[in-house]
Amino acid sequence: MNKEFIVDSQTALVTIIENQDLIAQHSRQVASLCDLVGRIVGFKYEELRQLYWAGLLHDIGKIAISKSILEKPGRLSAEEFSNVKMHPRLGANMVETIGCASSVVQAVRSHHERLDGSGYPDRLSGGKISIMSRIVAVADVFEAMTSDRPYRKALPVAVAFEELEQSDKYDQEVLAALQKGLASRYGENLS
Repeated sequence: MNKEFIVDSQTALVTIIENQDLIAQHSRQVASLCDLVGRIVGFKYEELRQLYWAGLLHDIGKIAISKSILEKPGRLSAEEFSNVKMHPRLGANMVETIGCASSVVQAVRSHHERLDGSGYPDRLSGGKISIMSRIVAVADVFEAMTSDRPYRKALPVAVAFEELEQSDKYDQEVLAALQKGLASRYGENLS
C-alpha cells in the first residue's frame, strides 16, 4: 500500500470517529495525553506520530457496538459488557486492514490489557504489554475518570491520580510522566 492511501484511510477512520460524539471527544483527549506522555518519556518523532494515531484510533472498534450500550446511563449487564470488550479486537482489525503501523495496531488491540493480567482481550501482563499500549491505557482510563460519563460524573484530577497510583494495573512510570506533563502544562495544582 502506498503512504497516501494509508493516510487517506486513517483520515477516513478519524472522520467516522468524529461522527460519534462520545467517542470523538474522548479519542482526541486520549491522543493529546498520549502525545504529552510520549514527549516526557523521550519518544522520537515517528514514535510520537504512531502513539498519537494509536490514541486517536484506540476506540475505533466501538463504532461496531450498539450506541444504546455505549450510552447506557446505568451499569452494563454481563452480556452488554461482553459486547463492549470486543472493541479492541475489532478496532485492531480495522486499523490493520488499512495498513497502520504494527505498533498502532498492537496499541489499539492492547489498550485494555492490565499489568496484573486482568485486562482483555489477550490477558497480557507486565512486560508483555508494549510501552505504547501502556501509555494509551493510562491516557484512556485517566481521561475516562476525569470526564463526565453517562453513568457517573467526572472525578477531580487529584482523586483520579490517587486511585491510579494505588492500582497495580497501570504502569506507574507512565502515570508519573502524565502527572509531570499535566503539572507543567497546567501548573502544579492539578485538583
